[in-house]
Amino acid sequence: MKRGHCALILCITPVMLWAPTPASATKLQVSFCNHTPNAVDVAVGYDRTGDNETRSEGWWEVQPCRCTVVFNEDVKTFEWWVYVKKTNGGIEDALTSGNGAVCVRPAAFTLRRANTSERDCKLLGGKWVNFQRVVAKSSPHKLNFGRGANCM
Repeated sequence: MKRGHCALILCITPVMLWAPTPASATKLQVSFCNHTPNAVDVAVGYDRTGDNETRSEGWWEVQPCRCTVVFNEDVKTFEWWVYVKKTNGGIEDALTSGNGAVCVRPAAFTLRRANTSERDCKLLGGKWVNFQRVVAKSSPHKLNFGRGANCM
């Protein structure tokens, strides 16, 4: 009986250490690295400590073979969301797909209340789009996007 109990604790402990709770928030720094041959625009969504709403922010233009920090915040969880589109394209020119609906705007933006519903998003001049879910394994976290740019 004790042996099974210990095995269960060993299985659970890494998860408990890895996933911060609101009471034990962790700083998460996320860099986005563009490994495509073209510049891209990036928007992110995440749950910041102290907020009850998902925050979405954008746009960062990231040139080929370059990286940029897209956020460095105290977060509730290491789960975050990303939306990548063609630079100078419309919001619908997505290069990612997912099922996490988040609000964006055509120009630079930081939104909170708009992410509660599609209706709220539209009332604030935004567009409700599907972001791709990402789970960071540590901080700092680097998301390498695409290939084909012969980046060194």
